[in-house]
Amino acid sequence: MTDDQEFIDALPWDTTELNISCRGLDKMPDLSRLTHLKSLDCSSNYITSLGTLSDTITDIYCSNNNLITIPPLGKNVRKMVCSKNKLTSIPPFNDSLEEFYCFNNYLTWIPPFNSSMKSFNCSCNMIKIIPE
Repeated sequence: MTDDQEFIDALPWDTTELNISCRGLDKMPDLSRLTHLKSLDCSSNYITSLGTLSDTITDIYCSNNNLITIPPLGKNVRKMVCSKNKLTSIPPFNDSLEEFYCFNNYLTWIPPFNSSMKSFNCSCNMIKIIPE
């Protein structure tokens, strides 16, 4: 077991916010026991995959990693910041998503917006067509 997993396993099961940014992580620790997690910040690491995330999460900050893809967003995700990665695609937006920031990636397209979207930034990508 890694020190990072020991840290996660020592957290109370009802933890709602987790900041594991700037820890030099090359993979996500197992967060499955944190069933009340609302906010996850794993920015500024070397993570290549987020893995499966809990449906309780509303805010995800994963900028400045080595992500190539991100998993489908849980139904409750309202905000996602995944800028400065190596993303070539992103999953469809869920109905709850209000803010999505994906600047400085390698995206060539983005899915259609939902009716809840309030703020979006996809600058510095290779997008040729933006949905209506």
